[in-house]
Amino acid sequence: MDKYEKSVGGFAYPIQIIDYEASALTLNSYPIEVGFCSWHGPGHRPISWSSLIQPTDDWLINGDWDPDSARIHGLNRRDLHSGMAPDKVVAILNTSLTPSAPVLCDGGHYDAHWNAALFRAARTDPAFQLGDLWDGLRSDWALANAMADWLSAQPIVHRAEADTLRLMRGIMAVLGHEDDFPPS
Repeated sequence: MDKYEKSVGGFAYPIQIIDYEASALTLNSYPIEVGFCSWHGPGHRPISWSSLIQPTDDWLINGDWDPDSARIHGLNRRDLHSGMAPDKVVAILNTSLTPSAPVLCDGGHYDAHWNAALFRAARTDPAFQLGDLWDGLRSDWALANAMADWLSAQPIVHRAEADTLRLMRGIMAVLGHEDDFPPS
């Protein structure tokens, strides 16, 4: 099978998911962590990666930090000092994510905002396009419902890599390939 062949449920391989954690849920928020998971289809194990993101001076001066958001993801500003600079993060994203397949997210305009902010800070363009995770499921309501049911039974960690792994495992489960997922 060609690795970019159409799959069940409107997905094309590789299936790629990205997730962001952020300083707040406002227009002046900024990304503080990004993670992705990529699966190249049946018989392959998914790969994942994440990094904390060092805030830019502009984000620290002009950006919003919401203590309620910090309580949800469990990160504080000190944690971000160990993160990677935006230009290093986007270099990894641009070399790791396949440009010919959409990179799916479930955060809609929030993830799009944080993705744009990250790439703007790095002064480069993404080599990939974001897509809506649920668009791939809308063509098959039974699959969409199975995914929603599967996800509702799983805890949300609110950390970028863990959340992408949760979403990927859900996709793999509803497509009948959960055995390809590595044991926890």
